[in-house]
Amino acid sequence: FFEANKAALARDYLERALAADSKNEKARLSLGLVCGDGGEVERAKKLLKDSIRSAGTSFAAHYGLGRLLMAEKKWEEALKEFKNALSARPSPEAHYALGCVYFQLNRLRMAARHLRKVIEEDRYYIEAFYMLGLVLSRLGEADAARAAFQVVSEAETNEPHYRSSARRILRTGQLPANPKIFGINGDATKALITGGDRRLARVLREAALGAMEVESGSAAVTAR
Repeated sequence: FFEANKAALARDYLERALAADSKNEKARLSLGLVCGDGGEVERAKKLLKDSIRSAGTSFAAHYGLGRLLMAEKKWEEALKEFKNALSARPSPEAHYALGCVYFQLNRLRMAARHLRKVIEEDRYYIEAFYMLGLVLSRLGEADAARAAFQVVSEAETNEPHYRSSARRILRTGQLPANPKIFGINGDATKALITGGDRRLARVLREAALGAMEVESGSAAVTAR
């Protein structure tokens, strides 16, 4: 049910699994992600932190914590978690999260660096082009910003918010006063980890279900 993104059923069975086996780290990590997206912030943070303490670093746990801290506007703490997520598993998603946090901290050159890294790795990551357009606009690089927004405006994407916003910016020259980060409002109470992004939800599910084998194996190689 977790893999199929059926949150309510996943939560029920993951609760049972963890109750039956308190050392089931996949259940703990997966339940933390489900609780976070369901708005149970404090419980999610405890589960994710316990997962890291028990099983070691993992992309999914650190990324989930980073997103929950972003929702609380704890930018410096979120930055640390996303750096840990990137170290655990380099990915476009981790670079994008870092770009967004650096944008919030007004560290625009660092934001641009990470967002360009996203685009190098995935030319179809439309959200990264949109955020890069915002960053470059603030840096005064108008032509480069316009080129980034143009990519978004012409994209065939399931994220219409970005496309319509990019077209509005290109038409009026006006940036949104409070741009949505990760496509969600700052007062959101649900989908705090995935933001309703199907791609991200899939990446996190795969990372959580494979975390123990992949990342423990990497650690063993490093130790040798």
